[in-house]
Amino acid sequence: MRPCLKETGSADERYLTTYSYDGAGRLTRSEERNADGTLGIATTCEYDPAGRPRACPTNSFRRAYEFAKGQLVRVTVTSTERKSVEVETFEYDDRGRLTVATIREADQPAQKERYHYDAAGRLTWIESADRPQEFSYDSSGRLIKVSGVMAKDIAYDATERVREILDFLTVEPGRWVFEYDASGRLVNERRENDGWLVHYRYVCD
Repeated sequence: MRPCLKETGSADERYLTTYSYDGAGRLTRSEERNADGTLGIATTCEYDPAGRPRACPTNSFRRAYEFAKGQLVRVTVTSTERKSVEVETFEYDDRGRLTVATIREADQPAQKERYHYDAAGRLTWIESADRPQEFSYDSSGRLIKVSGVMAKDIAYDATERVREILDFLTVEPGRWVFEYDASGRLVNERRENDGWLVHYRYVCD
């Protein structure tokens, strides 16, 4: 099925992001518009002959992707001045699961994140010096809680769709409510605290 998501934006249409795809259904360009309608961030995605992302340049940065044995092993971010800004490398276990991510930013010391899994293969812990996270699941295997720097609680509806997320990034927890159309597609994402609303519009060929 070809992707149908064409647009996301705030309810007042002041902030808008549009999406374009190629004949294979791959994202080729996204454009984020500012409140005054001017172009903010434009991202163009390029793919290799195998259909894997090769580079996604924006107005200011370019992200280049490298693969080995079918897995992403390196992402290099460079500025428009061709200066290397960030390099991420990835390691995997014999089951193909991500085990180590190493991030190098300019002249800063490398930062490592190690990924741990339970017997069911679910991610349970990201070991990091400054951004540790733990993940909890219910008896159905659904993610229900994230602890750490990106702490949040997740609730689902009767059809297994995410219904509500409580995030704890601020003093007052942010309560996000999600609404879907008859086809099960996300159409509204609403923050109850202040009424901020993001809508999703689909146009299917």
